[in-house]
Amino acid sequence: MKHDESSTWEQNKAAGGQERRIVKLPSGRIAMGSVQLLANNRSPSPTALFRFRTWGGTQTISLGPVKGNDRTSRLKEAWKLVHARNLLDGGGLRK
Repeated sequence: MKHDESSTWEQNKAAGGQERRIVKLPSGRIAMGSVQLLANNRSPSPTALFRFRTWGGTQTISLGPVKGNDRTSRLKEAWKLVHARNLLDGGGLRK
């Protein structure tokens, strides 16, 4: 499996399926969201970022620190935050 394929699979699994990564933009278009985990020197918990591409470039929304014992559990926790904050509906962008 190539890196891009394994990354997509990892994101899909953590989000609860590919369909749970689709961002409905205010323009009516859709984008595929992803979560990025960044090491945080001040905390043992990495910071999670929700990202997706629009015609205006890459949009990034900080989700804050996420806890978990491994990468998989941290990604799942971050996707729970994305869904709880309804970021897939408009991607957190103003209409």
